[in-house]
Amino acid sequence: MKKLSFLLVSFMIIFAVKSVFACEITYEQGDKVKAEKKVAKVTAVVKWEHKKCVLADDDINIDYKGVKKLKESGWKKEKPGLFKNEIEVELTDKEGEVRVWRECSKKGLSEGKIKITE
Repeated sequence: MKKLSFLLVSFMIIFAVKSVFACEITYEQGDKVKAEKKVAKVTAVVKWEHKKCVLADDDINIDYKGVKKLKESGWKKEKPGLFKNEIEVELTDKEGEVRVWRECSKKGLSEGKIKITE
């Protein structure tokens, strides 16, 4: 009985931790990329947590720190609830960062950051 209770509590904790964020925001390159001749290309990936999102598909924000945006593909729907955006940036500092974020009324803030280095 103790094992069953332990398993049930463990499952509940894992489920609660998994659903903390409204969206999963990652980068195909990982969490760090090295710029070549001060230019880097990153691909941001946004995966919805909920099947029916209350936000518009393109209600995704991007902040730049230490980099200047050169171009981006715009958010393209890969499949329902999965979007990608290819972003090209130029380093204006020794190190920069691209931050993609969404704020959901159900789950709050979701964000993904990637560092750009020389």
